[in-house]
Amino acid sequence: MILLAGQLSLFLATSQWLSVLGAIASGIGYSLVFPAMGIISMNALPVQFKGRVIGLYSAFFDGSLAITGPIVGMLVAKFDADMIYLFGAFGAASSLGLLLSIHYHDSNRNP
Repeated sequence: MILLAGQLSLFLATSQWLSVLGAIASGIGYSLVFPAMGIISMNALPVQFKGRVIGLYSAFFDGSLAITGPIVGMLVAKFDADMIYLFGAFGAASSLGLLLSIHYHDSNRNP
C-alpha cells in the first residue's frame, strides 16, 4: 500500500515536495514488497528447496528489472512521462491484489 501511495503521489504531484514524498514512499514500499514476496515464495515449498527458491526468486526479479527499462522507454515514447507513475501504481495494486489473494487462499486452506 505504501508503494501504491507513493506511485500515485508521484503521478499526481503538483509540487516538488510532493514528488519527494512520493519518491520516499515508493522507495519504502519497494523495500517492503521484495522481501514479502520472497517469504511467500519460500514458504510455498518444503525446506529442502528454500535455497533454490530464493535463488530463482532473485534471478527472476532481476530479470524483470532488466526488461522494465526498455518497456518504460517505450511507454514514455507513446505516453506522457507522468503516465509511468500511473502504470507503476497499477503494478503496485496488482501486487497487492496478488498478496491478498495468496493470504486469503492460505487462510482458507489452513484454518
